[in-house]
Amino acid sequence: MNKKKWLGAIALGVSLWLAPGAAYAETRIVEADGMYTVGDGPDENFSTAQERARADAQRAAAEQACVFVQGVTETKNQELTRDEIRTITAAILHVNNTKFTAEIIGENVIRYHCHIVAEVDSDNIQNTLISDKKQLEEATQRSVMLERQIEAKDKELAELKARFAVAASEGEKAEITKAVQENEKVFRANELVKQGNALEKGDPDAALKLYRDSLAIAPTPEAYLGIGHILWRREKFDDANVMFQKAIDLAPGNAATYIYIGDLYRVVPPLPEA
Repeated sequence: MNKKKWLGAIALGVSLWLAPGAAYAETRIVEADGMYTVGDGPDENFSTAQERARADAQRAAAEQACVFVQGVTETKNQELTRDEIRTITAAILHVNNTKFTAEIIGENVIRYHCHIVAEVDSDNIQNTLISDKKQLEEATQRSVMLERQIEAKDKELAELKARFAVAASEGEKAEITKAVQENEKVFRANELVKQGNALEKGDPDAALKLYRDSLAIAPTPEAYLGIGHILWRREKFDDANVMFQKAIDLAPGNAATYIYIGDLYRVVPPLPEA
């Protein structure tokens, strides 16, 4: 199975909805590896290359953890979609240790390797489900949107590197390199959105800062939706709608954005602001 189908999930992370108490608890330890090679094409930022290796490792860890999460939920007779299972996994997967190594595999070519050790607690799985199913559904919608954005950017990067390999002129190579650098900005912005999603429930102010920091790197619909969601929950409907409109303006053809905003309207209808 393609690891990239498990995106989002990891440093995407979506907020925990925990409640105390469970009949039993089991902790599952997962270890996973990720790699990313740089120097075999257009100029890339080495720090970003390391983070891409980390993201690859986190996707692999999520794939393992999802199997465990699915097993626990099935024993509790809780019917969840695959996307909901992945969203829960993102919320409760805790990375305990991260180790990077770099290997020179050719002239100016470096392969970054990332090994992570993470854990999943079954207690958190059960309590996440019990607490607020509606918030789980909302979080899943945003998780899927971010996942699709990341998948599209990963595909774009692969295509750019393939084009660079056969580029006929220095001008064409420079143009491709510039596009790769823009791709890197969106990657870093998305990583901050993931962190914001993870903090949104417990520390919305910190999440707001991460979303805004993300926008300072590269504007994305997902960051605007994150800000809008927090403002909406605080009943700052006018300000939230400004953020929602900016998300729509960036991706007017993205039906998922309209669906997500429409669902919020149904759950918490806008009221006149004082």
